[in-house]
Amino acid sequence: MKVLMVEPYKAPYVREIYGGEFEIRSAVGGYTETAHSIDDAVIICNRDAYNGGLSFNRGIADGSGKIV
Repeated sequence: MKVLMVEPYKAPYVREIYGGEFEIRSAVGGYTETAHSIDDAVIICNRDAYNGGLSFNRGIADGSGKIV
């Protein structure tokens, strides 16, 4: 699966993930959570990032430009 890795304080880059759930968890640094967008893109992120005190990465805006 081709993914766009977006890490805090780094420029996004393309990466291939060949394994299954374990490799995806390794890429996000923990358990995963998904969010689906209207253009068929899927966001896979670390489910516990906020509670774990990890740095915020990028904001996701709704249709009016408000960060959600």
